[in-house]
Order: sequence, then C-alpha cells, then structure tokens
Amino acid sequence: MSTITTVEDFSNEIFYEIFEYLHGTDIYKAFSILNSRFQQLIHCPFLQYKIRLDARLMKQNTVDELKQISHVIKNYIFSISIRPWRPTTEIISLFLKLSKLKYFKIETCCIDLFADHSLPIATHEQSSSIEHLIIEHYCSVQELVNFLYYTPKVHHLKFSIYEDKKTHLNLLSLNHLRHLTSLSIEMCSLKFDIFEILINQFKFHLKTFSLRIWARNENYLNARRWERIILQNLPQLEHFSMHYILRFPNDDPPSLHSDKSNEFITSFWLQRQWLLRIEMIHDFIIYIVDAYKFAFHLNMSTITTIEDFSNEIFYEIFEYLYGYDIYIAFSILNSRFQQLIHCPFLQYKIRIDDQPMKQNTVDELQQISHVIKNYIFSISIQTCRPTTEIISLCNFDSSYQNLQCLIFNIDQPNIILMILPKLTQLPKLYSLTIENMYKLHICKIYPLVLNLSKLKYFKIETCYIDVFADHSLPIATHEQLSSIEHLIIKHSCSIEELASFLSYTPKVQRLNFFIHGNKKTSLNLLSLNHLRHLTSLSIKVRSMKFDRFENLINQFKFHLKTLSLEIWSRNKNYLNACRWERIILQNLPQLEHFSMKYLVRFRNDDQPLVYSDEPNEFLTSFWLQRQWLLKIEIKCDFIICIINAYKKQWFEYDRQEQKIYSFEELSKSRQLIIDDISAKTLNNIHNYIKYVLSVMQIDHLVIQQEIFVVKLAEILCLLPELDSLDVSMISFLYPRQVTLDEVMEIFRSTTHIKITKFRVRKINKIEEINFFLAFCPLIKLLEINELPEINVELFLRSLLIQIRNRSKFQNLRLICIQLPTANDTMILKLKQMIQVENLLVDFKIKRIEEKIFVEWK
Repeated sequence: MSTITTVEDFSNEIFYEIFEYLHGTDIYKAFSILNSRFQQLIHCPFLQYKIRLDARLMKQNTVDELKQISHVIKNYIFSISIRPWRPTTEIISLFLKLSKLKYFKIETCCIDLFADHSLPIATHEQSSSIEHLIIEHYCSVQELVNFLYYTPKVHHLKFSIYEDKKTHLNLLSLNHLRHLTSLSIEMCSLKFDIFEILINQFKFHLKTFSLRIWARNENYLNARRWERIILQNLPQLEHFSMHYILRFPNDDPPSLHSDKSNEFITSFWLQRQWLLRIEMIHDFIIYIVDAYKFAFHLNMSTITTIEDFSNEIFYEIFEYLYGYDIYIAFSILNSRFQQLIHCPFLQYKIRIDDQPMKQNTVDELQQISHVIKNYIFSISIQTCRPTTEIISLCNFDSSYQNLQCLIFNIDQPNIILMILPKLTQLPKLYSLTIENMYKLHICKIYPLVLNLSKLKYFKIETCYIDVFADHSLPIATHEQLSSIEHLIIKHSCSIEELASFLSYTPKVQRLNFFIHGNKKTSLNLLSLNHLRHLTSLSIKVRSMKFDRFENLINQFKFHLKTLSLEIWSRNKNYLNACRWERIILQNLPQLEHFSMKYLVRFRNDDQPLVYSDEPNEFLTSFWLQRQWLLKIEIKCDFIICIINAYKKQWFEYDRQEQKIYSFEELSKSRQLIIDDISAKTLNNIHNYIKYVLSVMQIDHLVIQQEIFVVKLAEILCLLPELDSLDVSMISFLYPRQVTLDEVMEIFRSTTHIKITKFRVRKINKIEEINFFLAFCPLIKLLEINELPEINVELFLRSLLIQIRNRSKFQNLRLICIQLPTANDTMILKLKQMIQVENLLVDFKIKRIEEKIFVEWK
C-alpha cells in the first residue's frame, strides 16, 4: 500500500470489495461515465449489484432512471430492497423481469385494500425465475392469481389474502404451479367456502401447509371438512398447522363453537399427530392445530387428577417449595396430605425475607415452625425487619432435631450475637452462613461460632470491617479445637488474624480467605503445620508484596491439591513464572489444579507500567505439561491476567475432551478476552493492548459485546499474530453509519491480518459476513451462531456462489451455522441445493445437535 497515492492506483480487486458496500444505482451513476476501465469494471460478469431504494424519496424521474439502469445491468443484479414501499404494478412488473431472481419478498402496510393492484395475465415469455415468494400485504384472490401466473417455478409461497366479492372463483386456475411444495396463508374475513375453492387450486405436490385465520367463521374448525380437503386434494401433505384467531372486543364475545366435541381426535388426526390446543392471549382466543410436541409425562395415560400422583412425586415437588408454602397449601386438604407433610423423610426449607409480611403472617410462621420444627432442614433469614420479630423467629432449642443449615443476612450485628449462643443446643447444625453484616464484631462472633461442636461448614462475609483494627483471637488450646472442615472468610484480615483463627480448625479441608498486606506481620513466627487435612486453598490477596506472599504460601506445603488465587496488586513478580514453578515444585508437589487471577487497574491517567520482563514465561515445559496456560481479559478498567487449565477452543470441533495436546498447539493458545466495549475502554484501547502485548503475544481474540466495525479493525491492526476471532456482533450502523472513506481505510490498514478462524454470534445481513471475509481473506473456518432474519438456504447459496464465481474467499473450507430448528430434513434439503446448483463438488454436510457443518476440499 506504500506505492498507492490516488484512488486510481487501487487494483480491480479492491474496487470490487468497495462495490460490495455500495448500492447498485450509486455504482452505476458514479462510475459508468468515468472512463473505459470503470466501464469494464461495472460490467464484469462476477459483479453482483444490490439495489436499495427509499420509496419516500422516489419521484417519477427516479423510477424512470431505475428502469433504465436495471435494463442495462439486470443480468448482474443480486438483491433488491425497497423500504418503505407502496407497491405499484409498474414496479412489480420491473422486478418480474429479473431473469435470475430466486427470492422475492414484498412487505408493506401502505396499501389500499379496495384499489385494484392486479397485473395483466402473463404470457409464456413473461415467466419469472422466482422460487421463494413472500407477499406480506393483503391482496385479493384475483390479484394473487394474476401475480402467480408470472411465477410457475415457485417452490415456497406465502401470502396474505382478504375476501373480494367481485372475484369469479370458478374462473381461477393455478395448474401451472407444478413445483409448489410449501404454502403459508394469512387470511382476513374470508368465508370458508371461498377458501376451500381457492385451496383446491393447490392440489399438486404440497408437503407443508400453514394457515393463520382472522375470521368468525366456525367452519374453519370443522375437522371433517378439513379431513376431506386434505385427503382429496393434498395427499402428499406432511406438515400441517393452523392458527384460528378469535377476538373478544369489549362486551362483544364471539358465538360459541356449536360442536362441543373435539373433532380433531379422529384416527385421521391422531395418526398424523396433528392435534388441537387452545391459547388465551389478552383478548384473543387462538385455536391451534399443529404437530404434537413431547411434553413432560408421568404415565399420563393413568393419571387424571393431581391426587393420582405417587407420594414420591409429591416429595420431588416439595424439594422446590419452601416449608411455609408446603404447609399452607397441603395441611388442610385431606388425611393423605396430613401424613405426607409429617413424613420423617421430608426436609423443610424455611425462608424469611423482606417480602411484604403482615403481623399475622409472622405469627402464622411461628405457629407453623412450632408444628413442623422436627422436620425443618434449613432456615434462611434475609431481612431488615425489626429486632424483636427476628428474635422471636429465632428461638432455637434442642427440639429442632433435624435443623442442619442456617443462613443469616441481617443488617443488625447485635442480633447475631444474641442468636449464636442458642445454636449450641442444635444437635445437627452442620452449616452456618453469616453474610453482609454492617460493622461486624469479628472478635466477638468467632468465639461463639467455635463453640458449635457439630459445625462442618462456616462462611462469613462482610465488606464493613476496619482492616487496621486488631481482630485476633488468642491461640487455641487443645480443648478449644473446632470440627469445621470447610471455612470461607470473605472479609479482609491480616496474616496474624488468619493464623490465630486457623489454630482452632485443625480439621479444615477446604479453606477460602481474603488477606490484606497492609499490616506488619512477623512471618517467621507463622506456623500452620497443624493443617494436615487441607487439600483445597483459595486466597484473595490485596496490597501484599510477593516476597511476603511467598512466605505465606510456603506454610501450606502439605497435601494441597487445589490452589486458587485472586491477586490485587501492581507487583509484577506475581507474573514471574520461574518463581511460581519453584514454589510449586518445592512446596506443593501434589498440586493438581492451579488457577490465578492477577488484576491490574487503569485508573484515569494513572496507568501501570508496561510489563518489562521476558514476555509470557508460562510457556515452558512445566506449564505446558500441566496445561496451565495464561490468558488475558480486559474488563471495565481492569486488565486481568488469568492462569488456569486449558479448555477446548470453540473451533476445535473434532477434538476429544481429554485429548493430549502437543506443546506447539498449547503454545499457540494465547487468548485475549475483551469483555467491555464502552467508550472509555475503546478510547484507551491502545494503552490496554500495549500492556497486553508486553506480557504476551495474542493468537485468539474474544469480544463479548457488539462492536463498531471501525473500532474492530483498529483493534485487529494492533494484534498482528492473531489467528482466530470470536465476536458477539459487528455493527455497521451504530454509533453511526460507516463511511466510504472508513471502508477504504480498513482495507488499507488490514492487509497484514492473518486470521484463519472467525466466529460471530449474530448477524443481521449477509453483507456483514461478506465484508469481514473480504478484508480477512485467509479465513478457513467460519461459524455463525444466530441468523435471526436470514434464510439459511439463501445465506449458504449467496456465500457459495461468490466462492464459485468470483474467486473470492478461496481459503474458506468450513462453514458452521447454529440453528435451533436444524434437523435432518434441513440437512438433506441443503445438500440437494448444493448438488443441484453445483455450488460445491467435493463436500460433506452434517448436523451435530443444533449445528450444521458444511466442509469441502
């Protein structure tokens, strides 16, 4: 690009890429009279014109101009879009002359239902090539028939129709629609007799028939007439669905359906599994006949009422209900439920929160708790209610024989101090959680918790604690040891405070704590030799130098198998892979699972220093052998360096979960995740990327939010080693529309891009994919997770035609499309399309759950 000084120096290929993002009329008007080179360019047989018109701005001279241009380039027109549109026979006739048109959709609300929009009857020479036709405006029967005379090759037809009293139905004939297999109709105020005459015209090879009916004619629910129509005229029908919609406007209800029996349960309907169901939405009643879908059944052939459920099923249901609701709902039904709710195997879960509760509700809860307290398994209190109410609800004693779990989330810490002494009377209290307390008195709470002799699990969490106060306990004696095995301390503490508490918990197996490095601590006096059972350790560290942290971690050198760290620090030694390797080999020889998050914050102009050591030392044989790899995430104003076990990448379709990767494969798995695409992040993206690249080069980029294409190109230019891109969605219109200058700049600046794998979670237009494939020509693998407004057949055809005809995207070898509706029938249909139209020669197509794979050589 260094030799290009003017636009004329662009190669033909670059102009073709630019033309991809211009509308056909603009291309023709801008370039057709420039010079002979552009005359040849705009008449190239590989060029595909897209026509887009704004009907609000179209005058008669615009229409005449469109006719002239279309006549010249009609063999090259690929797509036409007119929005908004008030259809006229003149413009429709123009479209019907397009010799290659396969898909045509008309959609408008701006049409006079009482005007005549009919086309003249077509001659043989005027036949269109349209195969998929959608008419999304209401038309009369006669207008529809006249239109269909032009489309003898149509396979898929969808239209909206209303009753026209002037139509001579006995004169209608649609015998020429020999290829029609799929028909979808929306009708308004059409009598069933007229509809039946119309539908008899489609008696050829119809396999799919879908109806949406807005009428008050109960004959549409006459199952016997439908049975006769289908048997006589639609013998090859495989898929049938009907929505018959009735509205109840104010006090004008529709008349009741006269036949009280459900006629859609004869052998004809049951054999095909086309069944009737009814939905009520707002002031509509919708009768729906469609294919039966599997629903949750519990031998429903024998179950007619809820009382027929077995006891076991009720116990499963009770698992998802709170004890108060169970008792209120079932205690006064009958003797069977009396026995059920007092079963010794039933475990009640009581939840008290800030939902609106009157005094009688509190009294009722106390009464119920008194009755069923032998069966209460857990109690969760999350409330700001007055002190007296909470204390009255927490009058614990030994009669709570099965109470095993308590959760307190109360804003008044003094209440906890009043409740905790009572808990010693609970014979089976194994789990205690205390969360989100204000001004929590740690030094008073811990001794009370340590008195609970049966406790196995203890979690304490608060953000409101003075990190500079002394909360230490005295060192435990042998008689004061606790039975806690799982300990979670989610508040900041010093090393000395942690050590003094851990002296009481020699049986702890899983430990999670948050430690602050501000205080001076004599680390040489610290000893944790008594923690012989500890196998899992999770630490959150803030403001601690790595030397002090290393002395701390050396105390846990027993049988540790899992180590998880979250580091809030600007000490780059935490990314020193050699020191970590030595620590693990010397002190943690049995370690199986290792993960670390190292968080660096970009605060305004106070940016961290670029990492100056040797980039990414986590690629030695020590790390690759264990598959503990480094990746980086940009989130809000943080850069997070993450080390954890390698997980299968999105593009590794054929990999087994337990596959052994080579060191070379793992060394090329360096990943960057951008979780935040705010204006603040994008404005500082150069500094973020500069820091990331000082730590390691990037092979794989994941962007988890929608991003403007100009900013995406800017990021890609900063990552020269990128091999794969995974992006949520690419925007061409927000925050503004891409300009032609920006398009040209993207192509100038991205010539070095080496991306070979691309996944986009959602696209709205085919052009979005074409654009990306154009400036990333080395892409071999393309995955799309959502095509909300694009027909998959149309998308594949468009892409494969470009590969076949234009020598574009020649490196592409695999396309993966995720569709919730994917099935074997769709795969067969796509395979036939590719074969019949000779889009690919040596190819394979398959489906794995919701994903469709097309691969070729």
